[in-house]
Amino acid sequence: MQNINTEEFLLRQKRILQISDSILNKVETALGEVDRTVIKIKEKEKTVEYDGDLKKPISEIVSETEKVEIIDSVIDTSALKQIVATLKDVKDIHMGFLNGEADGDTAEDNGVIMISDIESQGEEGETQ
Repeated sequence: MQNINTEEFLLRQKRILQISDSILNKVETALGEVDRTVIKIKEKEKTVEYDGDLKKPISEIVSETEKVEIIDSVIDTSALKQIVATLKDVKDIHMGFLNGEADGDTAEDNGVIMISDIESQGEEGETQ
């Protein structure tokens, strides 16, 4: 991580937390809509006017209407999985800040486990 001063670090943390709060608001909205479906109803009407003698069309009028409705439906499980994954990501960000990490990534998440120095031991297992 680059060397940044404390004020820049705190400003960055504040921005990240504000963005994650905004994401949480979107997650709440999406969660309320996960069992809703948008349907479109299209109607098309064609009216043709014919010449009386020759039976040829002299005018044609096409009118189309479209209605959009939101109805209750079964829960969209793939959307629900995306919402849960997003929520977990936001939780990881917040937990990272609570644990004092800048990125929200812990050492274990990166595959690194921090250990203390190991003291050398003698034959009988005594610390030297």
